[in-house]
Amino acid sequence: MHLDPDVLSSVVTVVWFLSFIALCVWAWSGRRRRDFDAAARLPLEELNERAAARPEGDR
Repeated sequence: MHLDPDVLSSVVTVVWFLSFIALCVWAWSGRRRRDFDAAARLPLEELNERAAARPEGDR
């Protein structure tokens, strides 16, 4: 069986598109919300920890 380059290119494009859609569905699913909310708070928690660790005179 000989695959035409145009057919192969189309198949690869469809596979990548479906993979992209699957990734979007996974990322926006409700089950991931808690993990993403925790990741979004990380920079703020690090700032608070650094501010609390500084001596009182450095503020």
